[in-house]
Amino acid sequence: MKALLGFFFVAFFLPSLAWSYPQFIGHGYTTCLTCHYSPTGGGALNDYGRALFAVEIAQKPFWMSKASDEKLSENSGFLGPVKLPFWIRPGIKYRRLFLQVNPGSKGTSAKADYPMQLDLNLNVFFNRNLTSGIIATLAHLHRPQYAYPNKPISSDMEDFAMREYFYRQGLPNGDWISVGFMDKPFGLKHVDHTSYNRTTLPLAQNDQVHGIQYSFYRKKHEAHVMLYGGNMHLPGTDQHPGVSALYEFQPIEKIRYGASALVQDGGSGAENIYGISSHLKLGLNDHSSWLAELGSKYQTEWSPYLLSIFSYNLIRGLYLEPGLQVSQNKLTTDGSISTRPSLGVVYFPFQRLELRANAYYITSRQSNTVGSDAWVTQTQLHLSF
Repeated sequence: MKALLGFFFVAFFLPSLAWSYPQFIGHGYTTCLTCHYSPTGGGALNDYGRALFAVEIAQKPFWMSKASDEKLSENSGFLGPVKLPFWIRPGIKYRRLFLQVNPGSKGTSAKADYPMQLDLNLNVFFNRNLTSGIIATLAHLHRPQYAYPNKPISSDMEDFAMREYFYRQGLPNGDWISVGFMDKPFGLKHVDHTSYNRTTLPLAQNDQVHGIQYSFYRKKHEAHVMLYGGNMHLPGTDQHPGVSALYEFQPIEKIRYGASALVQDGGSGAENIYGISSHLKLGLNDHSSWLAELGSKYQTEWSPYLLSIFSYNLIRGLYLEPGLQVSQNKLTTDGSISTRPSLGVVYFPFQRLELRANAYYITSRQSNTVGSDAWVTQTQLHLSF
């Protein structure tokens, strides 16, 4: 049980970086670039994303309960209504987590209060339509030892690391090129950075790489292809170059089917890592949605996973989110199977504040062995400026 508790603390304490909300397809928003500077989502929100959160997603602030949508939009910037020069767009993100394992149980109960994220976004642009610019995020590391495979900036600044830094250029045909240190395009990129669809493959919170990405946009089609040399902050044997690609098709409004593929060097003589997945993003009535992904990693053995998240919009700013995750480390009779059903509540009382509460029942089963079960509850506070 001690090993299981240790796993939970490592899994849920690791700092996050890629906070995305693909469930907002229920509001009619299907592509990440609508709200983010990054073509594949995560990181800082752009001006439109900030305004959208204020006008459509979050509740009206109690001190502006009668404000018009136009007024809410005008006050959604980094400094509220103060307009910044076109060439700079800063941002700050802070998250804090309170976690309990087996709450109320004698002998196996544990708890912790942990700052998950403190990021500074600094985005600099070279033209007024913001199609040419540098996107960068600096993170404060509460526990630098958990940053691997990323690493602190230097031995003198071991509490800080770069989450991302890349140059992006919009093309006349609507496509984009991004070059630098960023996330790989693959599958559903959503708020739970510990989910099986991120951790089974090298797609977790610290798996950014140096590469070049081409993002293709058409009316019903979207694709991202990245060639990467790995994390150049690390020694050559730990860099793991590869290629990753994601494609989505939108047959009608609020429905997107997608497929992803990845090939990455295993390093140190190990076999290459292969990844495949298919996913669905479905917008439902009343701003609700369903996300699902089925995929697998292959490196000497197939390691499949399943993710399903339903987001039900109760009232403006409040969502109920039941979910299910399943993974198997080896697709054989002796492979262990982990399941994680969950129930969550997400509340945006106003644009800059998110409150989140989740309960997970985590089980692990293997042939001819006694499995392990645990309840995990977590609450989060997220501030965004």
